[in-house]
Amino acid sequence: MKATKKTPRAIISIASIDIGAHFDLTMVLWLKMLSNREYHIIHRLRRFPWCMVVVLFIGFFSLLLAGVGMLWFYTSWNRLVSLELNVDNAWASYESDVMMKFQTLPDLHEIVKGFAKHEIAFFEQLFIARQAASGALVAKNVGDFNKAQSALAQLTPRFNALSEAYPEVKADSHFLDLSRRLVRIEERLADRREFYNSEVTIWNKAIQMIPTFIIAAVKGSQQRELIDVPDYYHQDYKIQF
Repeated sequence: MKATKKTPRAIISIASIDIGAHFDLTMVLWLKMLSNREYHIIHRLRRFPWCMVVVLFIGFFSLLLAGVGMLWFYTSWNRLVSLELNVDNAWASYESDVMMKFQTLPDLHEIVKGFAKHEIAFFEQLFIARQAASGALVAKNVGDFNKAQSALAQLTPRFNALSEAYPEVKADSHFLDLSRRLVRIEERLADRREFYNSEVTIWNKAIQMIPTFIIAAVKGSQQRELIDVPDYYHQDYKIQF
């Protein structure tokens, strides 16, 4: 009896049968792990291979879309957190210089008040305006702070006029020292205010842009107000020597 020689095509056919049998066995074991409902669904889909391909494609695409969505949500959230921290840090820098200014103003006002004792009502208005601005600053209420600053700015020219009216005031060394300190503070405040408004503008744009506004709504982000102080406010407090 002659041994039959297996051709390469026969070997491939046998290998294909073995692989197919192994695949069928694997599918049977996997199907046994499914519930009856899932089993019937898969069993029906096997009759239509193209349906299986469509289901797999939809499942893969859904997972891919979900992954991209989670990545976008994560990066957008972190970006908003970073921008909000930038705004808070800019406000903290501005706030520290404003508090330093409000610590300097009472001493400056008291020196002039000692010479212009008949202007009691005016200095009471200065005191009220300073208190209102300080309270709004501590509460981080930019709207009320702007109003209080404007009210204080309207009183500044009157204060400067009183300072000019008494030569003894300008000759006082403590008054001169406080005036120079206030000038330096005002110059720093101008830079701090500009930097804060720049950060707030970036923040306000970010939370309104599509589609980031969705993340901003989920996060509860709110628009921030700009610091709006009249330019003449900073100019008028520069004492002329």
